Amino acid sequence: MAQYDVIFVKNNAAAGIEFAETVLAKPAGLGFFLTMHNTTGVLSWSKTLETPVINGTVSGTAIITDMAAASAGKLADAAAIKTYVDGLIAANDAWVNKGVLDCSSNPNYPAADNGWTWRVSVAGKIGGASGPNVEVGDIITCNTDGTASGTHATVGANFNIIQTNLDGAIIDGMFSGVGIMKRTGAGTYTIVTDNSANWNTAFGWGNHAGLYTLIAHTGATGAAHGVATTSVAGFMSSADKTKLDGVANNANNYVHPSGDGNMHVPATGTTNNTKVLKAGATAGSLSWDFVTWSEVSGKPATFAPSAHNHAISEVTGLQTALDGKLGVGDNAVSASKLLTARSISATGDATWSVNFDGSANVTATLTLATVVTAATKTKVTYNAKGLVTAGADLIASDIPALDTSKITTGVFAVARIPDLEISKITGLQTALDGKMNTWVSAPAAATSTGTAGQIARDANYLYVCVAANTWRRSTLASWA
Repeated sequence: MAQYDVIFVKNNAAAGIEFAETVLAKPAGLGFFLTMHNTTGVLSWSKTLETPVINGTVSGTAIITDMAAASAGKLADAAAIKTYVDGLIAANDAWVNKGVLDCSSNPNYPAADNGWTWRVSVAGKIGGASGPNVEVGDIITCNTDGTASGTHATVGANFNIIQTNLDGAIIDGMFSGVGIMKRTGAGTYTIVTDNSANWNTAFGWGNHAGLYTLIAHTGATGAAHGVATTSVAGFMSSADKTKLDGVANNANNYVHPSGDGNMHVPATGTTNNTKVLKAGATAGSLSWDFVTWSEVSGKPATFAPSAHNHAISEVTGLQTALDGKLGVGDNAVSASKLLTARSISATGDATWSVNFDGSANVTATLTLATVVTAATKTKVTYNAKGLVTAGADLIASDIPALDTSKITTGVFAVARIPDLEISKITGLQTALDGKMNTWVSAPAAATSTGTAGQIARDANYLYVCVAANTWRRSTLASWA
């Protein structure tokens, strides 16, 4: 057996106590756990733990607490992950969804950092009563860190509003025909036939070519054919005409930002729920999509399992196992318990009751009926069932005349024993002769009154009476 082999003792006997040694050699390297197979009991070294449960706080050199120093094969601390992710979001000014804003009461802009984003849930104004209109679904995003809450006049420049509903815009999809647009009411339009190429026919004017000479005139600008300004009506300039020609068909004056961080959210719906805006590998490329597991950086290699639920179809073999089980309303051929628990009881001279459903043995205390008052009595009366029905104390008439030979135990009271001479008690004198007399007062002289066998003592001598009125003494000496 090698120096580092491990010896285990286990019971291999099917019955009784019979032990055998199991020798397990040291593992081939570091990081192995000692495991036991749950059915065979075989011991082995393994680097894999099946569904372990870790309680408390995990520590050690394998735990990463600084994500900037992360390395392969280590476990990241949850707090470190959060700090690292929060730092990435803050450092890169990523869009952070802060929820919705109810703008029905024209609230001020909320305090925010760059990238913080809200969706309008109720239409109104943002930044106070003098702020811009916003519609349901519009996106409000902050572009400056440390922006305080305020009105549109004070902090409005620090926010961008992305419209999802363009008020008053006219788009090509509103019309199906070709012609001239005619306004028929507030927000309603129609198409009329364009007869501008045939005015004479359309209005019955006839051919008036050459019949009239246009006279000179002066417009509101103070000059003939004066160019219109922002305050005075007039003719269009060539520069304005060039600008107008540069406007695409069905365009409006809204220019949606095209830079990073200024894109619309995707169309709402269950298929787009929780999608995020992803930057592409090349400048200006981006898309809305879900974040895949492989795209999450800095995540630990493994996770301790947490409480969760699965549908029956997600558990292999569960439905088949359930199909072989007895239904709730079906009758079983055999069962480990009763469908309805039963009460079993006894009455009469004793009472007893217990609920029994067949799943396990049950016990209960049997209570005897009370027929007499609890007491200690020397004389009792009992019935044919052996139950005591009465009790009383013995009286003289209850005791029959007894010969002394019948009394073999106990002690007589002194008053009941007659006076006897020592000679009447066998062996008493001999026993007394072997006993030392009790101490008496020290004699004053060698001839003081005394009886043979008496002894006495004082601080200096031990006295013994050797004969009537005859004493001997011995000096008492100390020793170390």
